[in-house]
Amino acid sequence: MPESKQSNPKDALGVMKVPFHAIPSKPLIEIGLAMLEGGRKYGTHNYRAIGVRMSTYYDACLRHVISWWEGEDIDKDSGMHHVIKAISTLIVLRDSMHMGNCEDDRGIRYPNGIDLIFFNKMAADIIAKYPNCVEPFLEINKAMEEPSNQLKTAEAYGIGEYTEPIESQESQDERADETAGLELEDENRCSHGTMEAEVGAFEDEPTALNRSDDPNLRIWYCQAPGCMSRGPRNNVGNTSHFCDAHAEMREWLYCLEPDCVSRGMPNTETSGDKIFLCYKHKDFDYAKSN
Repeated sequence: MPESKQSNPKDALGVMKVPFHAIPSKPLIEIGLAMLEGGRKYGTHNYRAIGVRMSTYYDACLRHVISWWEGEDIDKDSGMHHVIKAISTLIVLRDSMHMGNCEDDRGIRYPNGIDLIFFNKMAADIIAKYPNCVEPFLEINKAMEEPSNQLKTAEAYGIGEYTEPIESQESQDERADETAGLELEDENRCSHGTMEAEVGAFEDEPTALNRSDDPNLRIWYCQAPGCMSRGPRNNVGNTSHFCDAHAEMREWLYCLEPDCVSRGMPNTETSGDKIFLCYKHKDFDYAKSN
């Protein structure tokens, strides 16, 4: 019986050629459709005949990328994905470069170019300075139903850095008095994440589980943006609740500007009273408003 070959001779030659097999098929098909659309509108290979201007395709590419990054996946005009439309503009641009008819209208270069090593070092320094990164506010993490008194995002707080407050014994005692009589097992009390509340029917007001006419004996959604934890109210003087993961928000104050609902840590003191003004209303004259 003849000895079998270890490999096809063509395989050895093939590995030295352009690996078309490495190109993903579906994006390639989508690019073909995008090029078909362009050909039907402007004439196939028109860019080879008349050339292109770099700034035009740079702008077109960024329009699609920015639209996609801001949450719009499909281009309204073509019905195609913005990412594919962006790739198609770059393919046309690169093809025109190969043809030698691409008009270079790029701006004057920086004398020393863009030193990414320098900027990367700056990024590393920022990360080292703030090692405990706050979780980003992402569209995908937004709650399906926001509580009626949902706090605004961190962008509106304008609080900068702050030290997590230490809850006084008096405050702890007050919270204990508020939750007295709430017949929930310890494992059902609020923790970060969704909590299974005791059986009951939701009121028209979606922030509380109707167990009693007394607001102290209701279950409330955590008021932190995007958090769906529930538990007994713990914000003294207000029918709201913050879970253990967002306990520091219990000490936050509403912005003193009458129509603003932003909240944050106290950033101003007057006559011994701590007050908060968000970054939008930091110059608000609260003295005159009284």
